[in-house]
Amino acid sequence: MITVIEAGHIYEMPMLDSQENLRLTFVNREAGSEHPGIQTQQVLGMQIDVLSSLIDRTNHCDACLRSEVNDKIIKSMTEAQRHLRLALIHHEARALERKVDKGMKPENLKTGDDGHVAIAIEEDGDEILYLPETCVKCSSDKPLIMKLETRDWCCPDCGVSYGSDENR
Repeated sequence: MITVIEAGHIYEMPMLDSQENLRLTFVNREAGSEHPGIQTQQVLGMQIDVLSSLIDRTNHCDACLRSEVNDKIIKSMTEAQRHLRLALIHHEARALERKVDKGMKPENLKTGDDGHVAIAIEEDGDEILYLPETCVKCSSDKPLIMKLETRDWCCPDCGVSYGSDENR
């Protein structure tokens, strides 16, 4: 059973074979109760990865002891991955809408060969994110090129630096 410690931000879950609980803390940007934590898209990505591990484990177990039920389990987990990927896409689309609502200029978005917005591509084995951030100081919204795990950025026009968990 999940225990809500701070609605929308902190949850605890019991772990099997342990007296400890697993705590999941999401970043909180609400004024007066700010704290660091993980972001929704990171959790979605981890869930996709966990499902990949479970699919691999089920395939391994099936090789040891064949069962048609394993095929159904793998199909269900693969479908769950697809739904999580869609949730991740919807989450990123919402974030992009918020940036446009804050005044980001659509012409500053990097587009792919097909004309669609390029949110992330892979370069030299790293996923690189192409998204504009809007500077509060000078209102620049030039595209930034950064690795997905990058948490901080600097305005290319005025040089002011931001942490990705700061309110802007």
